Amino acid sequence: MEMKKVTSLFLFVCLLLFCSLQLCAQENQNWSYDFEDAKKAIGDRHKRLELTLNNLKWVSYSLRCNGDANDYVDGKGSARIYGEKASMKEYPYLQLKENKPGGIGTVSFDYRAYKAHEKSQIAWILEVSKDGGTTWSPVGNSFTPTMEVTKLSRRVNVEEGLIRIIRADYSSFDLKTGKSFSSAFNIDNLVITDCEAEEPEQPMLSFSDSELPFGEIYKGASKTMKVELAYKNLLNQPITISIAEAGKETFSVMPNTFTPQEASGTLELEITCTPSSLGRLQSSLLVVSGQLSAELLLSVTAIRQQGVYVFGGGDGSKESPYLMSLPEHLWELSTAVDQDRNSFAGKYFKQTADIDMSDYKNLVPIGTNFGIQGTDQRVFSGYYDGGGHKISKLTLNFSGKNYIGVALFGILKEARIEHLTLSDSNIQADAVVAGIAAAIMGSHISDCHVEKSVVVTATKQPYAGGIACGAFEAPSTIENCTTSASIDVVASIGAGGILAVNAAQGTTISKCVNMGSVYAKRGQVSGIVGYVEDAPLTIQDCANTGKISSDEAVVCGIVGLLYPGIRSAVTVTYCYNAGIVEGAEKVYPITIGAVEASQVFKLEHCYYSSDLYSPSENPLGEPLTTEEMKGEPLLKGLNLGRDFYPWKIFEGKNDGFPLPFGDGSWKPSSIGSVEVTDTFFTVEKGKLISPDGVRIVAVYALDGSVCNPDTLTEGACYVVRAISSRGECIAQKIIVPQL
Repeated sequence: MEMKKVTSLFLFVCLLLFCSLQLCAQENQNWSYDFEDAKKAIGDRHKRLELTLNNLKWVSYSLRCNGDANDYVDGKGSARIYGEKASMKEYPYLQLKENKPGGIGTVSFDYRAYKAHEKSQIAWILEVSKDGGTTWSPVGNSFTPTMEVTKLSRRVNVEEGLIRIIRADYSSFDLKTGKSFSSAFNIDNLVITDCEAEEPEQPMLSFSDSELPFGEIYKGASKTMKVELAYKNLLNQPITISIAEAGKETFSVMPNTFTPQEASGTLELEITCTPSSLGRLQSSLLVVSGQLSAELLLSVTAIRQQGVYVFGGGDGSKESPYLMSLPEHLWELSTAVDQDRNSFAGKYFKQTADIDMSDYKNLVPIGTNFGIQGTDQRVFSGYYDGGGHKISKLTLNFSGKNYIGVALFGILKEARIEHLTLSDSNIQADAVVAGIAAAIMGSHISDCHVEKSVVVTATKQPYAGGIACGAFEAPSTIENCTTSASIDVVASIGAGGILAVNAAQGTTISKCVNMGSVYAKRGQVSGIVGYVEDAPLTIQDCANTGKISSDEAVVCGIVGLLYPGIRSAVTVTYCYNAGIVEGAEKVYPITIGAVEASQVFKLEHCYYSSDLYSPSENPLGEPLTTEEMKGEPLLKGLNLGRDFYPWKIFEGKNDGFPLPFGDGSWKPSSIGSVEVTDTFFTVEKGKLISPDGVRIVAVYALDGSVCNPDTLTEGACYVVRAISSRGECIAQKIIVPQL
């Protein structure tokens, strides 16, 4: 009997212990998944997946498990999440889809970079949602995988909620940039413990919404919006507020710092948006306190307001010109002329810095007739002063008959462009292409330069020029300009180092030099002006040292063919050609000259290299050896007998050939050999007096220095250079009498 009682008691105790263990098991809902069978559960697809992992429902995008050699393996395998993939439709993530029984306490997992993507890793973040996935808050800071296996552990502690692992920059990441599989990392041993019975005093930062949209704002205008930041358990803990680096030009926030004087509360933030470029812009507002952080997506769509332009300053007057220092400013000018048809007549622009245009491909030329084949011109008629600065990396590549007339400036009408250099650029269109201006009408281009790193190409039709392509309607002036560009008319005629074609009466080209290669397949190509469709045309103090070539004729060093039937004169003075001229037929180192009896070519003081061309075959121009062209013989021919000496040899420039940019200080070396003769000059009280009809050009001391003709020294000897009323050059040595 006693044995029965003992046995019954033992069985009762065992039953109580079993029930207690069952109740404990029911209360403990800790969840884990080690991805050992992930290949079967997930598969090797990386699309959107609805998953059930160890009785919990999950959803993922860009998650994959195919177990290759680059994966981190703890046992049989691990999962892999791609940060970027081709044809992205969602942000990459792994998200709990239902409330876990027992709530969420601490979330932990092991992670490591996918070996093949070691160098393309990005930051990821663990987030929690307490409202079924409508809003999300970060749990701790972001993490960036490396090749070292790391355990992440974050305390969430919510009775009901969802968690997700997502790339940290999802609020600003553009899905369209996803073009290849990259930035993957491996995840394994995912564990979620139960929520603790008593929530600890956990600090928190959060916004009520995940995005603050500003809507549409005019470019350059400003709009301010307010948003509340909620904080909890952060007494006396500094909070910093900032805009993500990429958005600082568009967005700003006040205040930038805040230290709570109470444990919990809200802070009102003022966010101002001032877009400086068009289109949809996105950034993030970042809030950090210790290891806590919160993020708010900012977005705006910037639109143009017709007639309102955003430059770097100024009002467009001569005293306060519009300031140009950014590529956006050139884009603004281009758009204003093209879309608003604003010619900016009488307005002034001043470039204050070098401008890199590499981010603005196919800028519409400033002034065009795009789309209407020349019937509706949009012209630029302002004054643009480059300030001695450069515009670089300009890429203009247009094709089709509706897109001709391509250069930095498409059409200039009564405009002035000066002190500007174009470098490291590529300009191409079917026809009418140039470096500075495609078409000029009654305009002035001065001190503009196109460097060797520039390529100008007309792919199908005429014409291409280094500085300008065509002069039309009213006379224009191009002066003090140089080009070293490569100029190419692939399939047609008409190329010029400075100007491709002149079709206006009265155009003047002066003090310009071509040092680049110029080519036109079917001729009418030259170093300065390729083709003359109308005249009079004046070319003075110009030079070519570049290679001029064609598969056919006419190929000239300075100026090309004068169109038959044109009776006005072409005047070429004080010019030289030291470059190679190549063609299928006879070539002309200066010009072909008149091809009809009625045509007039005035050629004076023009020279070419006798080392390259036979003097007997080229009657137009005077031959000099290359050595003479790099020395005093050419300088004398270009300078003597003139009021001012423009030509000078600059050390290290133009391969030693003269340039027409001198300050008049050049002097002939043979001053001492001038004999004293009976002179008709007199000196009164130290002032040199010349007879009627004789104009004094310069007075030199015997050492070659220039002297003031009004303060000559008694008893000294001078050389006087003058010009008679008949244009004769006079050089006489005089001795100033002593009183």
